[in-house]
Amino acid sequence: MGSVCFGGPVEVSTFTDHVATGERLAAVVFRRAKANEAKTTKTWLPLGILRFAFMVLKFRLTRKRMMRTLREEHERNRLPPEYSDGVGRGADRIMYSSSRRRLRIGGDEYSLPEAHQALVVLVDDDDKTVVQRIIDAPTASRPRLDQKMEKEARIKLMIASNQRVNAVWNEALSRDPVIAEFLKS
Repeated sequence: MGSVCFGGPVEVSTFTDHVATGERLAAVVFRRAKANEAKTTKTWLPLGILRFAFMVLKFRLTRKRMMRTLREEHERNRLPPEYSDGVGRGADRIMYSSSRRRLRIGGDEYSLPEAHQALVVLVDDDDKTVVQRIIDAPTASRPRLDQKMEKEARIKLMIASNQRVNAVWNEALSRDPVIAEFLKS
């Protein structure tokens, strides 16, 4: 099982299940941020550094207070035990439960369809709309990585594998006209 989140005008979060034939797409969330609040994946690092610097100054480098604060932050961001994967924080957090076949986006929960299907959720933060679509769940095989391979060869194999998987998923997602229209606009 895995999740990936890409930033940009439409944020994409994917959740997958490992099956005997490879990796099967279980759920995808496309979220279009408000026009004036478009997120990118690059903003978290500077904000994280500033946040850390603020914590250091606030607690005057006292180790005990710092460790307690870091533990509290970790506890706040920990997934509830019924969820197996997640992306994001706070109200925008997306959590996935493979065993319960559930997807939670903020405060709303969605049931996943049958195992051979995938749930696609289109969220438009501008007009507060949420559209659910069901597609046939594409499955893509991934080669086993041999740890004895040279690092460069392993990286090339991983990149090629990711490109094949993305092509399979993109083809399946582009067949649905509602999804294709959401991504164009």
